[in-house]
Amino acid sequence: MKTEQQYCYRGWLLEISHFRLEIALILQDSPSLQTFAKAAFLDSYQKARKSMLKAIGLSPDVIPEVPDFTIEEALDEEWLPWQSDLKFIEPTALREAFWYDLSH
Repeated sequence: MKTEQQYCYRGWLLEISHFRLEIALILQDSPSLQTFAKAAFLDSYQKARKSMLKAIGLSPDVIPEVPDFTIEEALDEEWLPWQSDLKFIEPTALREAFWYDLSH
């Protein structure tokens, strides 16, 4: 039986997959948006970072201001930041922070 924490984490991963699929379908339908997506990537990352730090209450030094990954990696169905050489956030810490935010 899954705990609430495991369920929330699984839901978070499913949400990432869902958004990646939506973006892939939009880019497939309108390939000209590839240029826009690449141009908007840094700004979108920084806004998402700020929102996550605020929502979860993490220290700003936990997540870099500039992504250590490419847009191609971010959209890759099989890739997550902790599956690479990145050390900026451990999956356990992310799960705990995400679960804490949902439970309070």
